[in-house]
Amino acid sequence: MHPLCGSNLTTLLRAFYRPQPLTWKKLPMGLIITASVLARFPFYQFERFIHSNAINDIVLPSDPIFIIGHWRSGTTHLHNLLSQDPQFGSINFLQTALPWDFIGQVKLSKKILKYFLPKNRGMDNVKLTIDTPQEEEMALGNMGSLCYYYCYYFPHEIENHFDRAVLFKGISTEDLKRFENNFRYLLKKITLFHGLNKRLLLKNPANTGRIRWLRKLYPNAKFIHIHRNSYSVFSSTLKHFHRTMAAFACQSYRNIDFEKITLRHYRLLMQRYFKDRNSIPAENLYELSLDAVENNAVMEIDKIYQHFSLPNRVNALDSIKYYIKKLGNYKKNSYTLTKNQISNVNKDWDFVLKEYGYNIPNKIEVED
Repeated sequence: MHPLCGSNLTTLLRAFYRPQPLTWKKLPMGLIITASVLARFPFYQFERFIHSNAINDIVLPSDPIFIIGHWRSGTTHLHNLLSQDPQFGSINFLQTALPWDFIGQVKLSKKILKYFLPKNRGMDNVKLTIDTPQEEEMALGNMGSLCYYYCYYFPHEIENHFDRAVLFKGISTEDLKRFENNFRYLLKKITLFHGLNKRLLLKNPANTGRIRWLRKLYPNAKFIHIHRNSYSVFSSTLKHFHRTMAAFACQSYRNIDFEKITLRHYRLLMQRYFKDRNSIPAENLYELSLDAVENNAVMEIDKIYQHFSLPNRVNALDSIKYYIKKLGNYKKNSYTLTKNQISNVNKDWDFVLKEYGYNIPNKIEVED
């Protein structure tokens, strides 16, 4: 079940409008995607006709809270923890997979997605359900072609998709405006779904490179940046790429140097973040490490609530304590790095290692 199955026809045509959108082996995937979009066509057209005016009239009760940080840095874990507070509204898997028609097809879509949905995310042991909070990037990719997920769908153009979707490099004013309209529409639709009194809590690593743009849309937005030991991020990202490409790539990715891609993307994203975080008022930014969350999640989240002066702190912390108890013993992945890989991380990511004081973790095995 490819994510583009949840797109509309216009988005799909734009996605496939490239020299080689699919390799021959992926043609069955392309046919399934096309069939899904065509089958849903009357439903998402009808939903937009019925609800578009109400959605466009929505005013968010408060500017959102954005959880940011490089992929594989703990954004999902932090999102799951904070989502235990009922004052927040988040986008779930169903909504991000079917952004055009999740209001009218909830029952049917749940049955279909449950059949295809794996028990965990594959690159780690984090559980995955229809109602699990997700990032909105998949939804944005089903609403337009400016999307980080297109790195996974069309790896032949991976650098171009990253630069355009995350850093907004080389995009036209028209493309950016279309992306803005889709983003606003999605957030309004999620707000309508949850009720008009819930503040949106959104997690999306790609937003780490979009801070200045997000602040123009939502001047009083709050940002929570979570970071993780860079060596662990490197190892985990490599595994993430291979697992995600195997599931989503419409093109061959055999000759792509994912180590080089990982080094470049992390370097560019963190350089952008260190530059742009200075534009955020101190009262609207909170930074923390994944290590701190894993050592004492309740204490760290308590600090977030106090920093942002968020209401419902005591009840929220009680809900989070209960959630942590239900998690039980989470089995983390183990990683191995070569000396050459470590050398490359030291050279390319030196500015991050110095900023956060990271060294090679004892849990990572080093080999020649």
